[in-house]
Amino acid sequence: MKSLVLLLLVAVTVSSVVSKPLPEDSEAEVHKEFETWKVKYVSRVYQEWSPTQRTSRQLHKGKSYPSTEEEAKRKGMWLATRKRVMEHNTRAGNGLESYTMAVNHFADLTTEEVPKGLLPMPRPEEEEVDKEFEMWKTVNGKTYNSTEEEARRKEIWLATRARVMEHNKRAENGSESFTMGMNHLSDRTTAEVTGQRLQDREEAEVHKEFETWKVKYGKTYPSTEEEAKRKEIWLATRKMVTEHNKRAENGQESFTMAVNHFADLTTEEVPKGLLPMPRPEEEEVDKEFEMWKTVNGKTYNSTEEEARRKEIWLATRARVMEHNKRAENGSESFTMGMNHLSDRTTAEVTGQRLQDREEAEVHKEFETWKVKYGKTYPSTEEEAKRKEIWLATRKMVTEHNKRAENGQESFTMAVNHFADLTTEEVPKGLLPMPRPEEEEVDKEFEMWKTVNGKTYNSTEEEARRKEIWLATRARVMEHNKRAENGSESFTMGMNHLSDRTTAEVTGQRLQDGEEAEVHKEFETWKVKYGKTYPSTEEEAKRKEIWLATRKMVTEHNKRAENGQESFTMAVNHFADLTTEEVPRGLFSMVTYQHFKMNEDDKTL
Repeated sequence: MKSLVLLLLVAVTVSSVVSKPLPEDSEAEVHKEFETWKVKYVSRVYQEWSPTQRTSRQLHKGKSYPSTEEEAKRKGMWLATRKRVMEHNTRAGNGLESYTMAVNHFADLTTEEVPKGLLPMPRPEEEEVDKEFEMWKTVNGKTYNSTEEEARRKEIWLATRARVMEHNKRAENGSESFTMGMNHLSDRTTAEVTGQRLQDREEAEVHKEFETWKVKYGKTYPSTEEEAKRKEIWLATRKMVTEHNKRAENGQESFTMAVNHFADLTTEEVPKGLLPMPRPEEEEVDKEFEMWKTVNGKTYNSTEEEARRKEIWLATRARVMEHNKRAENGSESFTMGMNHLSDRTTAEVTGQRLQDREEAEVHKEFETWKVKYGKTYPSTEEEAKRKEIWLATRKMVTEHNKRAENGQESFTMAVNHFADLTTEEVPKGLLPMPRPEEEEVDKEFEMWKTVNGKTYNSTEEEARRKEIWLATRARVMEHNKRAENGSESFTMGMNHLSDRTTAEVTGQRLQDGEEAEVHKEFETWKVKYGKTYPSTEEEAKRKEIWLATRKMVTEHNKRAENGQESFTMAVNHFADLTTEEVPRGLFSMVTYQHFKMNEDDKTL
């Protein structure tokens, strides 16, 4: 229990350090800001006093303090005020507050220290308030649907204004440590401000886009009401086109759309009775199809397949051209275009799974492999066939190596120059691989142990592991010899699991990365507390105890994070000792039970 209490006291110390708030800016910037603030209020307060006042009010002499302790205390209050003002203004910038704040010369005082009994601020004449409201409306571009709506908004604005002015008067005389200001949300209630969803920037971008579209097509409207109505229709058309084009980008549509000069018209307003679009000559269509194939890198396995795809392409093209003709003459409010999926049916487009980028990467990899091994084929059909075999081999090797990375295989594989051959095509009758001398094998095993950091608890354990290693090595070498001579289409290699059986590899759970992190943590802990041990056996024993302590602390702190414990723990210099080894006669400490919350009165 005493060991547990020691851990608790360390945890309390650590948490008090960790919980210290950090400034958003660098410490140097914040310190400079504090020093500037101290100087700023020399001229506004201290310099306005007479020499007698300056002598009698040393505390306020240019914001200087009688000791470093006092300055540190005042700076702490100033930082807290500054943080509150910055967080508030961030919310105001995002439309979540209807006024802004600022730091003033009382920012280093507590609420109790701010002077009391200030005079109330006089209210301006009604005429001046009306002028101020009109000016605010102009600056913020405010218009209302009716006089009733404007009256209601003005009442909210007046309430916000009164609150801001009264607050600022108190701040000016020292009852508040920050000032406030009006913004474009000052005619909104708190609930309305909180519910604000559409950002000003997005609205400005859409409005700019609409204005650009109007200029492009020479659009003017007889009234603001008519423009608002047309803009609504334009926004609906724009939304439909945008959503359609996103689906086209994702391969769910075989054509794209665009907004044109009829985008502000309803379906009923678009002119009717347009002439049909004439069909180009067959020869021109064939040239266009060949060009489209070249641009989109299209090839087909047979003339029948190409004919089928061309029919689909022609149907898509006719639909797009007819649509665009109607759009040109005003029967549609958007245009369409062809893309790389125009020879696919709707069902095929929806079922498209393999991304173009992945296909391009794999194709590049195949081309590189061909160059490496000098591969050429007599026809495109033969190359397509060999590429299919190569893809199957590549897939098998990739999946195997992923299992090896996760510790489920004791060797890795690689693609070689036989990867485009079937099992039957790989040459047979290869010579057996000669076994190296025993001495060389022993050296190789020792080198493998060193590289992989292998140690064993006994000579019997090492002998058993070496036997498994030898079996894995023989299997890998025999496989690679066959691969070298063409009996296999991939090669293998040894890794840190080569002394493990298949069952052990499958059961491997603890990742190497996690083990390395825990080992590094243990080594850091040893250095911190100056820990050394007389032997590797003793260190292994102490590490086991340390790991158990660490596990207990980690699990406890997770429960504390989830609100299931009322305190946290930390590992200290007794973490490698058993309960019996922890020194006795320690000073009385608060026990766990004192932190337990009483279920009756809910007090500590």
